[in-house]
Amino acid sequence: MRSLIRLLLALLPALACAGQAVHITLLHVNDVYQISPVDNGTRGGLARLAALKKQVQAESPHTLLLFGGDTLSPSVASNTFRGEQMIAAWNATGLDMAVFGNHEFDFGPDILQARMAESHFPWLGANVHDKTGNALFANARASEIRTFDGIKIGFLGVVTPSTAQSSRPGPQLRFDDANIEARREAGRLRAKGAMAVVALTHQDLAQDRKLAETGAVDLILGGHDHVLMQTLAGRTPIFKAGSDARLVARLDLYLDRDSRRLTHLDWEMLPLDARTPEDADAARVVAGFENRLSALLDQPVGETSVALDARQEPSRSRETNVGDWLADIYRNRTGAEAAIVNGGTIRSNAGYGPGKLSRRDILSILPFENLIVKLDVSGRILRAALEHGLSEIHESRESGRFPQVSGIRYVYDPRLPVGNRLTQVTVNGAPLEDDRRYALAVNTYLAGGGDGYKMFKGQTFLITPENALSETAEVIEALTAGSPVAPRLDGRIKSLP
Repeated sequence: MRSLIRLLLALLPALACAGQAVHITLLHVNDVYQISPVDNGTRGGLARLAALKKQVQAESPHTLLLFGGDTLSPSVASNTFRGEQMIAAWNATGLDMAVFGNHEFDFGPDILQARMAESHFPWLGANVHDKTGNALFANARASEIRTFDGIKIGFLGVVTPSTAQSSRPGPQLRFDDANIEARREAGRLRAKGAMAVVALTHQDLAQDRKLAETGAVDLILGGHDHVLMQTLAGRTPIFKAGSDARLVARLDLYLDRDSRRLTHLDWEMLPLDARTPEDADAARVVAGFENRLSALLDQPVGETSVALDARQEPSRSRETNVGDWLADIYRNRTGAEAAIVNGGTIRSNAGYGPGKLSRRDILSILPFENLIVKLDVSGRILRAALEHGLSEIHESRESGRFPQVSGIRYVYDPRLPVGNRLTQVTVNGAPLEDDRRYALAVNTYLAGGGDGYKMFKGQTFLITPENALSETAEVIEALTAGSPVAPRLDGRIKSLP
């Protein structure tokens, strides 16, 4: 049975009679990294999404498909095609507009501009500007107005300013306060006659709530959190549809011509699974890229005799066998005394084995093509790095800074103040000494201050980026040489109580 919540609007008092209402349907997904179905083929898939849009449009002609950001990266296919496969599939799906996500900038601004040029839909980014002036990035738009039966609906888009640190946008871009820009753009849309304003956002829920509480927009369709949610802040509803199009948010808006108000909004989450047929044209596009990729990636490179845990939540909150395994490879392949791997580097959000592992599996776990470098750091810097990695523990689902480690054993208390959570730290069995120097292996992302690890910027390189090792290549080589692998938890990370 269709699940509905009717937001009968105390904020929107005038109710329309049926003959006066204009009905508009919005389909929304966010954080979609795969063109093919996920979860062993059971859910998602852009060919299914294309078919679903056509089905909905047949019964509700004023239908738009909207995307909440993060698609060009990270994924195995995007490492090969630089997001080309995503744009081709989105074009075939009939996407109407998208907002930038932070991962749109992972390959740098030039690649993003190339993908934008291939897009048959506009990209929105009201808070992404060229540092040399106020021009928006490339040919992005701050907002769009769409007109249905004479009724104008405004759409604006903003992306989290943390993109400047979490991705690779280059030095020429600036990311302004998303909510300030959203409020400003909402005012412009209303001045142009928009009856309702929809914000497409790619930021965490706390920021979406702050925007909602201002009353500047009528509806927020968000991304970035990877969690299915519906909530209300102030009088503005907020929806997020999880990730990888497992579910599609359908929102039916009814607008009154006379009062020029949104009178009510119905919503449901539509499952995208095997019951949804695939659109033939979109399926051909998907198959073409998958066939090209399979020839390159589906050969086994080793095996594991235990189940490997590469899920997102464990990787970003506690010791995992994949975190131990990767950090050990970092340390061993560089000859470092210790290694830190930020949990956000582990990306597939899946488990593997026991059994064969392919190149595709490794690239799914490590899609960023990071390089492994070695730094000369003081014990004081190392301690600060670990404290930083624990600073958002249990507070943010999206924080990728949690430190998976090798050569290090630490105990922490999450109840203690940020910056003072470590209760015990040893390096290779000896207590950490603040004034001693340590050889530390990290990836180039952390060495450059990524995920907020600013303490690593400016440290002396013992292995420079120019002479660095490829993360994925080293893991594949270690897997091939050491198969079957059997990483197990050894208690190197402990939490109190």
